Amino acid sequence: MLTAMGRIFESATAGRVKNVDTPRQFKSEKDREIYIVYRQRIEEFLHLFLLWDAMQAGGAPPPNVMGHGSEEFANTLRTATIGWLASLVDKDRSALNVFDLWLKIFPERASTSSGFAMKSSLI
Repeated sequence: MLTAMGRIFESATAGRVKNVDTPRQFKSEKDREIYIVYRQRIEEFLHLFLLWDAMQAGGAPPPNVMGHGSEEFANTLRTATIGWLASLVDKDRSALNVFDLWLKIFPERASTSSGFAMKSSLI
């Protein structure tokens, strides 16, 4: 049974969640689904950033009936990119909190040199 995030990812990828190769083994299918969603969202975040960068540099905007130029598109892409980044670190239970995922992927890095350990609701 897929979690809500898994269902969203599955619908966006035409049911290919089960066939996605992951470089790591996970303790649960839910953890694996979260990792797959994370990979997809990071890729999309980078796409948004690259589009913003191209528009910011004066790249040609797509044809549009509004007559907007690269500056308007750059502003929209900046807002979308910031929102996408915020969605990766949202601490709400229904959101993808990338810090929880990173603690699972890199448990050896859970403590800092000062001895402070990050707490995670998923561990």
